[in-house]
Amino acid sequence: MEIRHQEEQRRQWEFEKAEWQERRDEWEKERDEWAQERRRRMEEKKRKEAIRRAHVKFEIPSPHKSCLSYGTREYSAQLLNVPDDLNPLELCYEAEGSIHGVMKRPDYCEDKGKWAGVFGHWRVDFQEAACKPSFSTFDDKGCLNDGSGIRIYHSHLENLGESDAWEIMCSTTPADFLQHHFDGPTHCANWGSHGIWGIWEVRDTSC
Repeated sequence: MEIRHQEEQRRQWEFEKAEWQERRDEWEKERDEWAQERRRRMEEKKRKEAIRRAHVKFEIPSPHKSCLSYGTREYSAQLLNVPDDLNPLELCYEAEGSIHGVMKRPDYCEDKGKWAGVFGHWRVDFQEAACKPSFSTFDDKGCLNDGSGIRIYHSHLENLGESDAWEIMCSTTPADFLQHHFDGPTHCANWGSHGIWGIWEVRDTSC
């Protein structure tokens, strides 16, 4: 009797084990199917979002009237075709605009509100000849004072745009004289009808 009872218990345990394994296999199958369906939906969502993002673009960037600094001008353009459920600023930083035939992402973006929209802004430092004033002849004004070791040079800034900030343009305009390159003057001065002048303080042991 005891042996028969043990045999029945063993068969019952094996049956329950097989049943549990079958259920486990079903759970794993369902889990894999669910994971595959989730991946499929995510991929479909990404595909649709990529299609919508592909239609997002900038209008033709427009140059600002004044220069930012020597050789640099700012451009701006509105971002178009932005889906309502996507982040417009995020899209703005991802999109590219064409300036002088070069595709560039904006340096910064600005959200002007629901009705005005989002704008990208570029600081363009190439092919901006109109933002490149130059200095004329360099006048030796003598020593700053005896024993200073400094000699003063003046030069008139030419070809400055009417709307450009003279302080910024003058201070960022480079110059080459005395066999040296200078990134900009030591000082700049606005002498009214006499124009904008760069002033250099150059080391000179003869002073």
